[in-house]
Amino acid sequence: MSEFLDTHRATAEDLLDEALPFLLTGKLRYDGLLRFCESYRIKGIVHVLLDGRPDRLHVNLHNSGRSFRHGLFSLPSAQIVVSRALPLFDATASNDVACASAIARALPTGWKRDVEYEDDYLYFSLFGKWVLSAPPAEREDLLERLAALADEADPRLAAMRALSKGDADSFDTAVDAVSTMYQQRLRQFAGGGKISDEAADTLPFFCAEGLALIRLAEREGLSLRPEHMLVPSMVRPDFSSSYGENDWRLPRAP
Repeated sequence: MSEFLDTHRATAEDLLDEALPFLLTGKLRYDGLLRFCESYRIKGIVHVLLDGRPDRLHVNLHNSGRSFRHGLFSLPSAQIVVSRALPLFDATASNDVACASAIARALPTGWKRDVEYEDDYLYFSLFGKWVLSAPPAEREDLLERLAALADEADPRLAAMRALSKGDADSFDTAVDAVSTMYQQRLRQFAGGGKISDEAADTLPFFCAEGLALIRLAEREGLSLRPEHMLVPSMVRPDFSSSYGENDWRLPRAP
């Protein structure tokens, strides 16, 4: 564990403080909005790693989702890259169903071929359909399109197939593989200097995407293992009753 976690939390709060006026006035571009939300994610992870406070992790994931939802409505569709909409996972992981649903509805439906891979776009779109409890036919259509493009070894495809079939054992295996892939990618980015020190020391130790997938599976009634890669049982409870409507406007709240 990094000795600089407290410093990283303070740095995240500084960035949030500086960027909040731009978010509130609709002047934050998509990249800036994603960095803003990532700062809440970093702050929440430090609360777990340093303080053992999963409740504060969830408040900050909630804040990330709510900030993203607010910022989306000020952005032109041309700026929004669906496959980079990681705060959709934050909102879902924190059990902020209303926010996750609003984000899923607000994301554009067109694939931006110049800035994202089509299978990444389809995966996020399919995830959004599950968030919205879309009709099975809509989900199956997207799943078939994803299967036609994705590598058969892609754990995201495996997770979505298992979710569609209601196969808890296969889902358990797939969601662990999703978290492993996520951690490996972040460590590669860290090794190449492509992410900040704050991100490198925090993000690889918790996978909001993994917890978000678990939330969808729980909604479908799947009986899952209590422990998963980067999603320990201590972060699995529902803390949504503790959220405040305007928490996301208070970057320095505990």
